[in-house]
Amino acid sequence: MHAELFTLPSPWAQHLEGSYVPATILRRWSLEPRDPPEEPRPPGWADPGMADMPARAYPFLYLDNGASRLVRSEHDNSLLVRWCLREKGVVLAGPTPAELVDPVAPDALRAEIRTLFRRVTTLWLGGAIPIDANWLQAFIVTQYCRMLHSLETGAVTSKKAASAWAKGRLDANWAGLIDRSWTIGRSVLAHKLAPADPQAVTETLAFIRYAVKWEAMAGSAAKGAHGASRPRWQDAGGRTRGGQSAPSPIRPGGRGRRG
Repeated sequence: MHAELFTLPSPWAQHLEGSYVPATILRRWSLEPRDPPEEPRPPGWADPGMADMPARAYPFLYLDNGASRLVRSEHDNSLLVRWCLREKGVVLAGPTPAELVDPVAPDALRAEIRTLFRRVTTLWLGGAIPIDANWLQAFIVTQYCRMLHSLETGAVTSKKAASAWAKGRLDANWAGLIDRSWTIGRSVLAHKLAPADPQAVTETLAFIRYAVKWEAMAGSAAKGAHGASRPRWQDAGGRTRGGQSAPSPIRPGGRGRRG
């Protein structure tokens, strides 16, 4: 079916993405059952939808963006996807998402996103995947905006809303990079696929390093005693919030306050 859909004369036909999920497994995330019936994954199995990560939980039947066939992947077997489905899902037919998926606790969502944050940070800063196209550079910036927003709020929002939040919550010097990345995401396909601007890549890597400091301070504040003051960061107007000193921002270009 998906091979036939892929050949349809529509650009969307080549950019479908999603998973087929057993209803009993959809309800809540769990490490059990680990494998589909009669489909045990062998030692050394590498997840094709998760940058070859090893097996951990149940792999759904997954169609990646740009693919024409289903593969087994844990890509969508997450609390994040369940939160989005339950809280923002659109019903075409059948029961509401709230009838199919249990609530996801904010702290559980934060914990999963913090793990994702650290995993993708290792990928990007370690150079495991080159940032070689406009769409990827823009995706990374909006990805970090969304992750930082979720770590603070315990909820998930859109790329647009997270970008607006980040411009008002993070150091104001990042606003230009965030705006340019958002614009690339709305551009024509040819521009998205064009090689990434080296300066934009440099700024994106600096933004990741800044986000690492931001996440570390947010995590430290969350572990503090009741009544502890929150970390303090600059907003878009240069004002500060909270009660602790802010992390020294890494400016676009990779330099700190004194650079």
